[in-house]
Amino acid sequence: MIEKTGYLLSSGKQERYIQIESLLIFFHEKFISAGKHHIIEGEHNIGMISINEEIWSYSGLETLSDAEREELFDFIQHYQYTIEREIVQSFGLALELDNNLTYCEVLFKDGAYDICFDGKTVGRINQDENQQWIQTEGSTLSGLTVQTITNRLEEYYK
Repeated sequence: MIEKTGYLLSSGKQERYIQIESLLIFFHEKFISAGKHHIIEGEHNIGMISINEEIWSYSGLETLSDAEREELFDFIQHYQYTIEREIVQSFGLALELDNNLTYCEVLFKDGAYDICFDGKTVGRINQDENQQWIQTEGSTLSGLTVQTITNRLEEYYK
């Protein structure tokens, strides 16, 4: 089984969206990581990261600096695969926040939508009794940010 996720690498003023395709295998009645991760930027496979008991190696990835490789390895090492967590409906989008590109993931669970920026939960939105979108938890998001997310939500589920 292949699980896909994304990660936003930021170094200085340069931001790059990297897609990670991780190979999962079925072992002892559950899916676990096989330790093989294809790294894709745009439409091009730029390399592979292999992890075996905290020891990692890579091939390719010439377009990434040593610091970016380390950052990507750290993300992969701590990533919790969807199959290991509660399966929820979700979608992702890129948002511009404070002149920076941020990967936003919207997860539907428990009747509301959790908002995650670059893998960290920052808030929760829901509709009130008048079907108006409101933020119910988390750090305060700007009205424009909530509106952008809810517009995409409504488009996604049409």
